[in-house]
Amino acid sequence: MIDLYSWATPNGHKAHIMLAETGLPFRLHKVDIGKGEQFRPDFVAINPNSKIPAIVDDDGPDGKPITVFESGAILIYLADKSGKFLPTVPRRRYDVLQWLMFQVASIGPMYGQAWHFRSVAPERLPYAVDRYTNEVTRLLRVMEHRLTDSAYLGDPNTRSPILPLGPGSRAARNMVRICGTFPKSRAGSTASRRGRRCNVASMRSARLREEGAAMPAPIDLYTWPTPNGHKIHIALEEMELPYVAHAVDIGAGDQFKPAFLKISPNNKIPAMVDPEGHDGKPLAMMESGAMLLYLAEKTGKLMPVDARGRMAVLQWLMFQMGGVGPMLGQTHHFRTYAPEQLPYAIKRYTDETTRLYKVLDARLGESPYLAGADYSIADIATWPWLRYWDKQGQDLPAHRNLQRWFDTIAARPAVIRGLQVLADRSRTKPFTEQEREILFGAGQLDRRS
Repeated sequence: MIDLYSWATPNGHKAHIMLAETGLPFRLHKVDIGKGEQFRPDFVAINPNSKIPAIVDDDGPDGKPITVFESGAILIYLADKSGKFLPTVPRRRYDVLQWLMFQVASIGPMYGQAWHFRSVAPERLPYAVDRYTNEVTRLLRVMEHRLTDSAYLGDPNTRSPILPLGPGSRAARNMVRICGTFPKSRAGSTASRRGRRCNVASMRSARLREEGAAMPAPIDLYTWPTPNGHKIHIALEEMELPYVAHAVDIGAGDQFKPAFLKISPNNKIPAMVDPEGHDGKPLAMMESGAMLLYLAEKTGKLMPVDARGRMAVLQWLMFQMGGVGPMLGQTHHFRTYAPEQLPYAIKRYTDETTRLYKVLDARLGESPYLAGADYSIADIATWPWLRYWDKQGQDLPAHRNLQRWFDTIAARPAVIRGLQVLADRSRTKPFTEQEREILFGAGQLDRRS
C-alpha cells in the first residue's frame, strides 16, 4: 500500500492521475498547504522540501518502506514499479524522460509564476505579468509544435535532429573544443591554445588508442557557459567521455536557429547528440536533467544501480530541476537583469532562494552529498547554481554544511576542467538592449511564432 501525502494542486494531481492510471493501491493523506501543514515535522521528515506530493511505499524495491518526494521522481518510481508509462527500450525511455524534465523545469515553475503574478500577488506588476505570460505562451507553442506530428509528448519517432558536422560546416567552424583530436600546431596558434584545454577525456582516448581498445565517438554538445551548461561540462569531465563543445550564443539568438531547434525544441541549452546511442544509432537529448540521467546510465557512473540509491539521486535531481534552477534563475533576473527594480519580486525570489539554501544545508548536515554518502549527478546538477550566491542575496558561509559541500566539489579536478569550457565566452559586460530582448523579452515569442 502506498501512502500519498497530497493536496488538490497541479503537482498533486500528477500523482493522483498516475496512481489511478497504474491501478496501484494507495491511501490519501490530505496536506492542507493553505494551513501550513506542509511544514509540520512529520511531513518534513518525508519531504525535506516541504512541498506536496510525497509518498511512502510500504513495499519498496527491496521489500522495505521507501519515501519519495518531488513529483517527477514520484512519477518515475510509480512507472518503474508498475511497468507502465515509461518504456524500457532506452531510446523511447529517454524521449519520455526529456519531456518529463521539460515539464519539471519549465512548465511547472513558469506556469506557477504566471498564475501568481496574474492572480494572487498583492500588487499588480505589469513587467512580471508580461514576463511570465510571454513565457507560458512560448511553452505552449513548443508543445503545439511537438504535438503537430506526434500523438503524445514522449514519442521518439518524430525527430531526426543530427546537425551537419562535416569539416566545412558552420557547426564545425563554431567548434570550440574537441578532446583528443587537435593536430599539433605551432605554439601560440589558436589550435594550440585550444589543444592545451583538452581534458582527461582526451588523455583517456589516447590511452585507449595505445591499448588498441575501441574509442567512443565524441558526443556533440551544444552549450554556453551558464549553470545549466556547466552541469553537462562537469558531468562529461567526471565520466571521462570524449566530447565536442559547440558554442550556442544565447545572447545572439543562436538557440532559435532551425538546426538547434531540431535537437532542443525548447530552444534551451544544453543539448547533445551522442553518435553512439544505446542501440548504436545517434541519439539527441535536450533538458540537462535528462542528459545527466542518460550519461550516468551510459557510463555506469555517478548513479547507483540499486533501486533505493537510484531513487535518492532522482529525487534530489528533481529538486534541482524544479526548484533550485528555476527559482535561483528568477532571483538572478529580478536582482540583476530586470529593466526595473520590483521590490516585491526581489523579495519573493530572494526569500525562496534562502529557503532552498536552508533545505540544502539541512540535508548536507545528514550526509556528505545530496543523495547520501556518494557524489552523484544530483550534486553536479545543483553545484553550478550556487557559484554566485552573493548575487542571489545569500550568505553561503552562514550555512556550514552547504559551504563544506560546495568547497569539496569546487576542488574536484573534473569540476575545475568543466568550468573552463567556453570560459572565454563568459559574460563580463551588461546585456545590450538587443540581448535583453532576445533573452527576456518578446523576442523569444517572435522566434517561436
